[in-house]
Amino acid sequence: MPHDASALNWINIMLTTYDYIAMHNLQKRNFPETEHEYFMRMMRELKVTRTTEKREARNQKIKAAFAAVFSQLKFKRTESLESIYGR
Repeated sequence: MPHDASALNWINIMLTTYDYIAMHNLQKRNFPETEHEYFMRMMRELKVTRTTEKREARNQKIKAAFAAVFSQLKFKRTESLESIYGR
């Protein structure tokens, strides 16, 4: 009976990936993280923190710029405006 080779290959990849993940989780339970893994994890967390802080600072600058522009666009009551509005 002929089988689709790509389907069998996909199943084989999924099983080996699952087995690798299960083996990796078993090793993690038995051994604490190494010093290298700890520092790599800390670097990833610091990178995420720095990225978040930069994003927040950029958003604050954009909000301040929009607030400055909108504050300049406010209409002031003058005689010409009074005549335009018919008051």
